[in-house]
Amino acid sequence: MSYQILDGKHISQNLFDRYQKLMEYLKTNHQIVPKLVVVKVGDNPAGEVYVRQKEKKAHTIGMGFDLIRLPEDVSQKELLEQIHRLNQDTQVHGIIIQAPLPDHLDPATVENHLNYQKDAEGVHPFNLGKVAEGSELIVPCTPKGIVALLDAYQVPTHGRHVCIIGNSTVVGLPLALMMMNRDATVTSCNKATGDLVPYTKDADIVVVAAGVIDLIGPDHIKPGAVVVDVGININEQGKIVGDVSFDLVKEKTSYISTVPGGIGPMTVAMSIEQTIRCACSQNKLNFEQLIKEVTG
Repeated sequence: MSYQILDGKHISQNLFDRYQKLMEYLKTNHQIVPKLVVVKVGDNPAGEVYVRQKEKKAHTIGMGFDLIRLPEDVSQKELLEQIHRLNQDTQVHGIIIQAPLPDHLDPATVENHLNYQKDAEGVHPFNLGKVAEGSELIVPCTPKGIVALLDAYQVPTHGRHVCIIGNSTVVGLPLALMMMNRDATVTSCNKATGDLVPYTKDADIVVVAAGVIDLIGPDHIKPGAVVVDVGININEQGKIVGDVSFDLVKEKTSYISTVPGGIGPMTVAMSIEQTIRCACSQNKLNFEQLIKEVTG
């Protein structure tokens, strides 16, 4: 079977070209320079690639960007005080608290203290609640990137069976809601599911976000299915790989994403887009209307 790669690197570059035009328009016509601040706690290498890519892309399109590094042993109180300062800073339009956090910090408490209007990652309970209502203005970046990538390749979701492996609040859960908003039939699997084959084998679209190398093989996939690999793992050779055995699975699919180069670039693109959205909203401007007028 002939398969096609879901090329997140290519699609995200098209998006960045549009964002750059909008950035120039906002600066020239409204004297607004959207600014993203990423807060990273400790030296955990997980997420470091995303931080560097966000910084690179922000600078490329003329967006303001700051990275605040806090020590591994920072207290919850100190981190919340930092978030409060960013919430109050009118020059900051988007805030991301880079995951993962050290074990002594409570992610839910941190997320609750974000100003939901500056929540560029879409993790505040208010924004997640809006997704559940069917409103998707500010959405967790990886699910938003998955949907944008499927849309770019005109992969239909209406009436399709979507199987999602992983139910985190940053990927699996919001993606399930977004797929239901698009009239898909959704199966959500997690570490307690056991044998995945009965669920994945029946799915038209399989999204894997478990963080387990080679979790999904050819026996999991029906012919012609669409496979989206969200996993980021380091194998024994030190290479970045996903959760899907790509070389064994690809021939059974109609579309499949790669790791790296698939969902990662789309996640970065969505964090940049949502910072611009936040800046527009804070200045009572309509993002959708502006980007259509500026970029066509």
